[in-house]
Amino acid sequence: MIFAGLIEEQKDSPLILCIKKGLLDLRDFNPFIEDFVLRFEGILATKESQYQKADMLYHTALKMANDLSYKDAETYIFDLMADNYFEWNDFEKAKPLYLEVLNRIPKENNFSLEKIPSEAVVEISIKLAYCYSHLGQSDFAEKGFQFSIDSQLIRVDSFWNDKECRILIKNLNDEQSNSLALLGMAYDYYSKYLEQLSSQLLERSLIYRKKAHQISSIINGIEHSQTIVLENNIADIYSRMEKFDLAKECLHGAIEKAKAIKSKELPILYLNLASIHCQENRKDLATQFCRKTISLIEEENNVSGLNVGGKFSTKERDLLRKKSELCLKGSKSNHRLSYNVMERRR
Repeated sequence: MIFAGLIEEQKDSPLILCIKKGLLDLRDFNPFIEDFVLRFEGILATKESQYQKADMLYHTALKMANDLSYKDAETYIFDLMADNYFEWNDFEKAKPLYLEVLNRIPKENNFSLEKIPSEAVVEISIKLAYCYSHLGQSDFAEKGFQFSIDSQLIRVDSFWNDKECRILIKNLNDEQSNSLALLGMAYDYYSKYLEQLSSQLLERSLIYRKKAHQISSIINGIEHSQTIVLENNIADIYSRMEKFDLAKECLHGAIEKAKAIKSKELPILYLNLASIHCQENRKDLATQFCRKTISLIEEENNVSGLNVGGKFSTKERDLLRKKSELCLKGSKSNHRLSYNVMERRR
């Protein structure tokens, strides 16, 4: 089956927010270094997949911070470098950097008064666990995910019913929303890990993917791009389980929401829907949605200069077009586009 992945939005990590505040509070902090370090975040924020350029700049910034003995700046840059490798799928390089950041976080900041690991530690642990999962270290991955999930469940216990996936209070404050969002992130990555680990774990993966989707619906709203991404990814699991009616239901819902917010991900959603119809030998419907995909790609290509942040790269357009053409030819190949094909576009 041809199934395209979508990208999820990402906000500043708790660690970066903490270090930014710390850097700005340093009386003798060199404004040039501050500007130099913070400017690099914008490189990733452009979502232009310029990872090699970002890596080069991070190393330059790291040397400057090291020469001036700015330890907090070094830690901040290490975290950005790790995230860059993480999005580049270079988990071998990301792993030691995340470990270095964990070692640099002051021990007094690792735990709250309730002995719950800080959210900076939890977020890094989620990413580190995902690195382990791609490096064949499943035991470490499982422990990392369970540590992260358990930590956040304790933190949100007073306002979140995890069994029923609902909030227990009328309105969440910013801190509570961030904590719940981090739990959703843990569930999402754990779901991906389970899905990749074994086809026999798809049912379990689906449980956590649905939890992540529900949390995003509460925090971001049902028409938010991240919620749509998760709905697409639920359809992905259903399609792998050959529950095509449920997969189509999810995708139709995601498409309607994406149309409402004029999402640039619409071509991907249409292609995924076409691939399911192709699996069901409905060439007429597969053709219809493949043509929608190709039409939207061409339309987006013509106006991409008006919206740099949302455009597909040439490589991504070519890949979508290629998969659409395969589907039009009736291909039922089970090679799925990985999540990371479009996850570069953050």
